[in-house]
Amino acid sequence: YIFTRDYLQKDGNNSCGSLSSRIYEYILEKGAAVTREELKTHLKITSDVMITNVLSNNRDVFQWEFNRFNCSGNLSITAVENELLNEIILEIMVDNNDYCSAKMVYDYCLQILPEMVQRNQIKNHTNLFYFVATVLWDKFKYRNPHILPLNSEVSTTEEIATKIIGHPEILKWDEFATMSDKFGWGRSTAGFVFDNLKKECYYRISLTDYIKKDAFLIDSNQLTEINAEITRV
Repeated sequence: YIFTRDYLQKDGNNSCGSLSSRIYEYILEKGAAVTREELKTHLKITSDVMITNVLSNNRDVFQWEFNRFNCSGNLSITAVENELLNEIILEIMVDNNDYCSAKMVYDYCLQILPEMVQRNQIKNHTNLFYFVATVLWDKFKYRNPHILPLNSEVSTTEEIATKIIGHPEILKWDEFATMSDKFGWGRSTAGFVFDNLKKECYYRISLTDYIKKDAFLIDSNQLTEINAEITRV
């Protein structure tokens, strides 16, 4: 037998091929993304780690969305579509401080490349992210849902947000939430990132606005008036 960390196979029995090739061929035969449980059941895979290892070592097998996987053989893109897709991403980056998200590309492709979207059974921006990461794998840096220049020094949502908005004197939640919706980050992610951005450097001054601590200046007369008002209440 040939022993690996996750499974063993009879020595010299190559009829079934490697796990990676078996997964690829199975998904290709199905002609569309398949679920994790389907792979495990039909290919007798006993561990999620075995699938994870294949994804890490074979660019032709990839995640399609949560617990669903696809293969490059199921994707179809013309040279013209490939060029247009690349141009769409670059254009979005120009308008958004070198940032692009899967949602932004997806919305654009629904209008500009609907045939490509339909042909490849792209039903949401998560599908689109992994599609782009496969057909343009050497063009950009990918971290779902972010698409970034290859030389980008940021990768997390918080780092990206900081690069885009900087450190304004007044930090506004409503403006940040609107930006997050545009990028498709989700309100829970936006809230978490916003909390981290304001935590150390800002004071809250209204329901939605925060001011930088070093810009929050009150003279002694104002303090006296505030204290008197509080006492009166």
